[in-house]
Amino acid sequence: EFESVRLTVEEVEFPAADGVSISGWLFPGGQGPPIVLAHDVDGSRADLLALALALQARGFTPLAVDLRAHGQSAGTRSTLGIAERRDIVGAIDFLEARGIAPDAVGVYGLGLGAHAAVLAAATEPRITVLVLDGLYPDAGWLLSRRAWSGVGWVPAALDRLASAAFTALGGGRVTKDQAAQLLPRLSPRDVLLIAPESDPQLVATARTLLDAIPEDPDHDGNLIITADSRAGDPGTNASREYLDRIASFFGSRLVGSTKALRTRASVRP
Repeated sequence: EFESVRLTVEEVEFPAADGVSISGWLFPGGQGPPIVLAHDVDGSRADLLALALALQARGFTPLAVDLRAHGQSAGTRSTLGIAERRDIVGAIDFLEARGIAPDAVGVYGLGLGAHAAVLAAATEPRITVLVLDGLYPDAGWLLSRRAWSGVGWVPAALDRLASAAFTALGGGRVTKDQAAQLLPRLSPRDVLLIAPESDPQLVATARTLLDAIPEDPDHDGNLIITADSRAGDPGTNASREYLDRIASFFGSRLVGSTKALRTRASVRP
């Protein structure tokens, strides 16, 4: 049981791939591969504590990070996953520098973290297994959802205006950096998609993204619809089931990953 594990955590700091200072918690585990944990927008590494402990109990070495402009990390604004991909790559570089099994790395992402994880994996072959909770197809999707929350029908022109403002403020081009385009290219890597049952829009999005993943008998896409007890909500039965499902997926797919898989997993960005 993960609750019985003695909390062992190290406060760490490392540069993202573009030099932004990123803070994190490293949870030393056993001989299993490392797993980078990335939170949602307006969240922090603290949201990932229960999942980190569950993975540590399975012998993994989780690294929960504060994405840029969140928690204790540097940065002035979120780019909804576009620049945050560099935080995940920096985390993997940090693990490699520490000598922690860099040939096969897992990534768990929640919302913002899930989008950043897909963008990172598109150019980072060391990422071989991804668990993506609440993945959205591109930054524009979330930008529109946040900008017009509670509003009914929104003209497409307003969405374009919001995207243009996002780009002008340094967020990046929402039409270029899209998980929906990159996710199908990650095969044969293992992907688990998760969506909360209380959010029909995210569930529908997850089903569409899953359908776009090429079928492969050995490396299949997966989708689970779960209750709202997610990574940062320990102590309930639903949360225990959620944590166990994720830990089991990493246990069956990430353990035993080799350099050969890393080579085969390389994709064209």
